[in-house]
Amino acid sequence: MIKQINRIKVMGNQALGRQDRTQVLNDNLQLCERRVENIRTACHSTNKKLKDCLQGSGQDIDKRQKKLPFYVLSQSMQECSQSFDESSIFGSMLAKGSEACSQIALELTSHEMGLENLIVLPFQVLLENEFPKIEKTKKKLNKLTLDLDSSKAKFHAAQKTYHQGKTPEALAKMDALKDEMDDASSRMEQCKDQLSNEMMSIVSKEPDYARSLIDMVSAQAQYHRNALARLEVLVPKMMEVLDQHKRRPVYGTPLEEHLETEGVKIAVPLQTCIDWLLEFGIGEEGLFRIAGSASKVKVLTSALNASIELPIHDFIGHEHAVAGALKQYLRQLPEPLLTYQLYDELVEAQSMKDNQEKLQVLWKIFHRMPQANRDNIEFLVRFLHKVSLRSARNKMGASNLALVIGPNVMWSEMEHGVSAASMGVASSILESFITNSNYFFPEESPTIEYITKPLFTPDLHNGDVPKSPEPVVSTSPTPPLQAPATPPPPTRPPPNSATPPDADKPGAVPPSQAQSNLKRRPPLRPSPLSKPAHPPPPKPFT
Repeated sequence: MIKQINRIKVMGNQALGRQDRTQVLNDNLQLCERRVENIRTACHSTNKKLKDCLQGSGQDIDKRQKKLPFYVLSQSMQECSQSFDESSIFGSMLAKGSEACSQIALELTSHEMGLENLIVLPFQVLLENEFPKIEKTKKKLNKLTLDLDSSKAKFHAAQKTYHQGKTPEALAKMDALKDEMDDASSRMEQCKDQLSNEMMSIVSKEPDYARSLIDMVSAQAQYHRNALARLEVLVPKMMEVLDQHKRRPVYGTPLEEHLETEGVKIAVPLQTCIDWLLEFGIGEEGLFRIAGSASKVKVLTSALNASIELPIHDFIGHEHAVAGALKQYLRQLPEPLLTYQLYDELVEAQSMKDNQEKLQVLWKIFHRMPQANRDNIEFLVRFLHKVSLRSARNKMGASNLALVIGPNVMWSEMEHGVSAASMGVASSILESFITNSNYFFPEESPTIEYITKPLFTPDLHNGDVPKSPEPVVSTSPTPPLQAPATPPPPTRPPPNSATPPDADKPGAVPPSQAQSNLKRRPPLRPSPLSKPAHPPPPKPFT
């Protein structure tokens, strides 16, 4: 208690400047002290922030992994994938994504536990043991320094008294205080040496602390390498699954890519819409000219994109919507059906005055197009020719059809889509194809496949009743062309006077050569869920 009171007095006198304070640490030791404090602050901050970065805790790997967000995400994706059937590409990707997240969670758990061993635990030991020991020694040194200053003050007072009286009692007291002062100085020096040793030990280990930070960054790099290695194994597997499910939206997909994906020769929207219109809407007035219901067009295009079957009754009476979906497909092709490459030649051919010569040039240009384009152009033109034969009823002759369809099959690459500049030329060229369909596409031409059996039989299981049969209006066919002055290229098949049995269908081929174009079922199908209320009428036309 007396020592504590004396220390307080000394501190007060030193604060008031009435007594000097003993300087224990020299300049080098003070610099060392500041360096140790900087190390302590950096270790404390780094350790705390690093702990905040760790998403798990504990030494049990399984329990720790289950707490990670990636593991929770993995479980959620796995549960969601189980609600899809095996044919769903999205369900397959959810399962693969779940596997990827699970492996990332496992790798992250291993990485975090490694960081704890490399950084967190060593810094924790340093912060909990070494620095508190230094603080304790500094407090002890501070007390011993105050004791030494108190002993010095007492000794100087006794010395002053002795010089005034020089009594034996004053001398004895002065000697006793001197011994006390020397003892306090000795204890203070020992404590100072201990503090110096502890601080310099921390400073000497600074390269080790720096090495720990290198280890931390190296561990992070290794974690990312390990995670990347796992993901690089999974990504090709996911791509392989995706390649096995080549379904993608039909609209806006390049023609050849779509045909390859579906394994057919005729684009599914063309096949579906044309088959439906042949069955139910070929005599509809203003076909392709009158806009259909926007909502029905969207429903049909969405069904085609998703490969979803729709019941027929949803579109009975909406022939213009089906025609609109067909035009929209042609318009959204990345490259027009008549191609960019041959645009200038088509324009030049159309400007020719001699009709015979123009048709021969168009025939040559047509046969220079890719096979996929030729097949689909022929399929489309044959259908449009059939529509034009019923112009007395549908009011859509070859010129009208060409006017509304032409800009959707031909435009300039420079114009990036349909424009007024190419509308006239495109319409004129398509009219030439429609009007001279038999010249460009002889009946025996085996260039396209076509289903000899109608898509929509009279067995309408959903009870829908198609439109009553419409008579085929007697229209004078286009007069046959005279033999051209210059023989056509040898690639053109020779004419055949015999009429094929299925000549009424566009692009008919012998049954031995026909291939199914229904590897993907078109969306407009009779529903098998209900029976017809009464026998359906015969098909609209043969």
